[in-house]
Amino acid sequence: MAAPSGSAGRPAAVIVLAAGNGTRMRSKRMKVLHPLGGRAMIAHVLYAVQALEPQRVVAVVGHGREQVGPVIQELVPDVVLAVQETQSGTGHAVKVAVEAGSLGSCAGTVLVTAGDTPLLGHDTLAELVADHEAAGRAVTLLTGRVRNPHGYGRIVREGDQVAAIVEENDASAEQRRIDEINSGVYAFDAAFLAEAIGRVGNSNAKGEYYLTDVVQIANDDGASVGAHVIDDVVQIEGVNDRTQLAALNKTLNDRTLKRWMRDGVTIIDPVTTWVDVDVVLAPDATLLPGVQLLGATVVAEDAVIGPDTTLKDVEVGAGAKVVRTHGELAVIGEGAQVGPFSYLRPGTELGADGKIGAFVETKAAVIGDGAKVPHLSYVGDAEIGEGANIGAGTIFANYDGVAKHRTKVGKHAKTGSNNTFVAPVEIGDGASTGAGTVVREDVPAGALTVSSPRQRNLVDWVRERRAGTVQADAAEAASGDGAPGRHLEPALVENLSDARSDAPREGEPVSGMKRTTEKHLMLFSGRAHPSLAEEVADLLGTTLVPTQAYDFANSEIYIRFEESVRGSDAFVIQSHTAPVNEWIMEHLIMVDALKRASAKRITVVMPFYGYARQDKKHRGREPISARLMADLFKTAGADRLITVDLHTAQIQGFFDGPVDHLMALPVLTDHVSQRYGDSPLAVVSPDAGRIKVAEQWSDRLGGAPLAFIHKTRDIHRPNESVANRVVGDVRDRVCVLVDDMIDTGGTIVKAAEALMNDGAAGVVIAATHAILSDPAVDRLKNSPATEIVVTNTLPIADDKCFDKLTVLSIAPLISRAIREVFEDGSVTSLFDGRA
Repeated sequence: MAAPSGSAGRPAAVIVLAAGNGTRMRSKRMKVLHPLGGRAMIAHVLYAVQALEPQRVVAVVGHGREQVGPVIQELVPDVVLAVQETQSGTGHAVKVAVEAGSLGSCAGTVLVTAGDTPLLGHDTLAELVADHEAAGRAVTLLTGRVRNPHGYGRIVREGDQVAAIVEENDASAEQRRIDEINSGVYAFDAAFLAEAIGRVGNSNAKGEYYLTDVVQIANDDGASVGAHVIDDVVQIEGVNDRTQLAALNKTLNDRTLKRWMRDGVTIIDPVTTWVDVDVVLAPDATLLPGVQLLGATVVAEDAVIGPDTTLKDVEVGAGAKVVRTHGELAVIGEGAQVGPFSYLRPGTELGADGKIGAFVETKAAVIGDGAKVPHLSYVGDAEIGEGANIGAGTIFANYDGVAKHRTKVGKHAKTGSNNTFVAPVEIGDGASTGAGTVVREDVPAGALTVSSPRQRNLVDWVRERRAGTVQADAAEAASGDGAPGRHLEPALVENLSDARSDAPREGEPVSGMKRTTEKHLMLFSGRAHPSLAEEVADLLGTTLVPTQAYDFANSEIYIRFEESVRGSDAFVIQSHTAPVNEWIMEHLIMVDALKRASAKRITVVMPFYGYARQDKKHRGREPISARLMADLFKTAGADRLITVDLHTAQIQGFFDGPVDHLMALPVLTDHVSQRYGDSPLAVVSPDAGRIKVAEQWSDRLGGAPLAFIHKTRDIHRPNESVANRVVGDVRDRVCVLVDDMIDTGGTIVKAAEALMNDGAAGVVIAATHAILSDPAVDRLKNSPATEIVVTNTLPIADDKCFDKLTVLSIAPLISRAIREVFEDGSVTSLFDGRA
């Protein structure tokens, strides 16, 4: 009866039943969303269904549809969701699906399967459809023969015809001896199903509509009803409680391990080894006991993992050895060694033949080829050059209480034990540090730095300051005849006493004079980006101070303000766009003019901080231009800086004064959320160094999963990098590729291409600063990105605008920051909601 629906085994439509309550799971999570082998249970079903390439997929959802529906739509974007408002049986669910999916107009086979049979393979479903169509039946059931059929509906046959499905409670003694059971998976002729489903009644004790009644209707109509029997009956086992979930999870894992062992992977103890279904293993990889490989982990040939190791979304290179380690979103290079008891946090990249040793924690750290971090260290937000060796007990102090900063250790540097690197700081190539050193300033290449204080022994300190304690008694006994040692120095005793006193000193002032005059805000703009300054002025309810600005014949700049600025709170806005040196110089001259005109306080507002990318020395004999910029503005007379999304947060420490580091994150994420919030998202960092920023994006986008691009950059070729590979799972997701700026666009476009090649559903590029140096516009136009979202921190010429480009205004953020500074409020409150 069934008409051909395309190629063999390809149905016209598939109905997936996922509306059940799943009360026996005793969970707030819907039953079909419980994980199995690293995927939600229903994801296994939908992957099998999609492999059949049906013309349409209809999923029936009901209880908990606010959880289940988005997951299904993420996996099958063109799915039709049919809502079963009340769970009135499988027959009612199929009727809802037929109506919602307009299946009455289909020609061919309609497959009905359940969302809680995760091990049912696509090949089995294809065989069911092919058997059904070849026999020309109205209905074909998927059945299996089991040793203990208790609890299952029995298949009653009359020859090849399935005469009935008899439930356990209704079966006679003879029927209960039947070992062929119903799986709940059916192939129907579309026309027959659309007509017959309306005839299913609910004249039973529960008042529900049962899909099994369609078999009786077909028999009453004289239609052909058959069965396709499978030998692998585990495939049709369903999940109704956590015991069954655990059993199928174990079965799936066993099958996954056997498949990998057949493909050449050595697994020493399959009983204690767990591998998710999306993990990729190369031949001759070895997994020792107690290994868990989760997510999209990839292990190359000859690598040895374990024992007792858990890796999630980690890429392990050929020949690497990873022992008793926990890692997530990390890259381990070829021949590298990790462990034991190491913790690799997101953004860790260990180069070829490198080492991360015992009790070492790393985060957002790029460790070069052959570099070693052997023992008891924390390495966060760092770059360690090739061949460097980090001493035991070293701490990279990357957080100053406000922002994270990065530390760079040069090639073949050797650092002593128990060092602390207070970021931002750079250890030059071939440099060394002594044991116990605290490094707060850059160490030149080839230098030795030692900062440990000289040892002083205050012999009688314990007996004098801890008299009567067990410690003092032990010291007294050890001194033998009680001969006195060197006593505490009087100055030291006095200092210790002073340190304990909280009382105010005599003669200290307790209050100050107050001015009766009001503060006066004045707003100034250079010529680089006047439209942004005017927008800020409008939002503040003021106007820009009239300013004469022009160039002399020899290109020197002249500035004069046409109003008195004495005693004012002056804010000078200038974006450092091309020609960047000219506009920086104009900015400096304006600050100098304000200082000499007796402005009370001068705040430099630079939406884009020029030279921000030159924040450290990559090689010898190079400047740190970002520091020079800070010094220039301080010398010119600036009291405070306001800027947006610095290339690295450590630049804040270069200026001797307050720096308000504004973030365009809320502006950009609000746009992305409104535009793409209904799609499954992934936040992608263009390199490991910006993982922290990507985490902030993820938090604002509802916990979207993270990924990053593992890339290399040639320091001899500015503006160029190589996007090597994607670390993390981005398949079928809209990837939000985030960076602070787009200059020539080479890096970001290569990253977008890498994401699309890795199976992303789409790419949205988001960046704060649109420098757009040639050939950025052409690259972005021709890139696979759907949209490029930037702000107007820099002016964008008309000839650089194109259809994909969306420009958001940063003026509201800047105006609010200026108002908070002027009113002595809290700039931090702009981001965390607190004063």
